[in-house]
Amino acid sequence: MHIKNSIIFGFMMLCYWLSAPIIAQNGHDSFPIAWIGEWTGELLIYSGAGEQQRTQMNLNIQPIDTSDNYTWAITYGEGTDQRPYELITVDAQNGHYQVDEKNSIVLDLYHFAGKLCSRFEVMGNLLLITYEKVGNEIIFEVLSGKEDTPVITGGEKIGENEMPKVISFPIAIRQIARLAKKD
Repeated sequence: MHIKNSIIFGFMMLCYWLSAPIIAQNGHDSFPIAWIGEWTGELLIYSGAGEQQRTQMNLNIQPIDTSDNYTWAITYGEGTDQRPYELITVDAQNGHYQVDEKNSIVLDLYHFAGKLCSRFEVMGNLLLITYEKVGNEIIFEVLSGKEDTPVITGGEKIGENEMPKVISFPIAIRQIARLAKKD
């Protein structure tokens, strides 16, 4: 009887461990529910020469009653540069979202293990944008640089191995903000 109870208990624990990620993903600690609120902090902008600029940044995320979407309102400076975007839920189970900038531009975002990522090109610049909720902060980061000056290496045969061609792109600007939730 003791072995049977141990097997049943073991099976129940295995079911719990396998379902825990699904429960966590759909629970109140998941994106975007745990991100709802008004977040504020200072945005720092760097180039290779060091810090170039500082400005206030706010991010306001609120549910929209009539849909599965959320406001994604970003404000830079002292309220002078407002961007009233909308976060669109495309496929929450697979972490696919979009930000509608309300000006014909819609950017894809992907949520993986607590980090929201977007990668795109605009006006000859490649951008990688991430948001990550760490404790009571959202860390926002942008890496950007021109796509017209790539460095191409590889593409040669070394012994019996054909090396793949690798294209790397410069990074000229890093922006980072630590946004704390307003009470």
